[in-house]
Amino acid sequence: MKKIIPTEQQEQIAFVDWCHIHKIPVIHIPNQGKRSVVGGALLKRAGLMKGVSDLFLPVPIQGTLWRNNIAIDEFKWFHGIFIEMKRNKNYSYSEWIKWEDQKNFLEEAHKNDYLGFFSFGAEHAIKQVTECISGNPYNVGYGFDEMPGKKKWPYI
Repeated sequence: MKKIIPTEQQEQIAFVDWCHIHKIPVIHIPNQGKRSVVGGALLKRAGLMKGVSDLFLPVPIQGTLWRNNIAIDEFKWFHGIFIEMKRNKNYSYSEWIKWEDQKNFLEEAHKNDYLGFFSFGAEHAIKQVTECISGNPYNVGYGFDEMPGKKKWPYI
């Protein structure tokens, strides 16, 4: 029997429900979807940006940001958390490289003292956010360390 993989929207709804239960404020940023040329131009003028993450948690966090087991920023305050939700499935390298705008957005968020990462399903997002709000130092990186199917292609 083939395993049914929840859609990105189903994963996001499950995570948002968890946030509401735990009284964690969460905002969905509706940045996806197909639009006409005129509609897209109007939305861009109104602030639509390529690569912006799906969710934002306006919760200040203190901790250490890690990359490849090296502390980048130790015990500093971050203004909040951006989350780019993905399905919990094996991704091919060709799928992963299409996320360049999203990776760039997260880099800019980090430069401006926000946390941000990819979450591969609601369970992964809950684990990441729980680590962040626990008050302990955390190794959040970009979330790729636990990416399904990662071992099947070269990691850059």
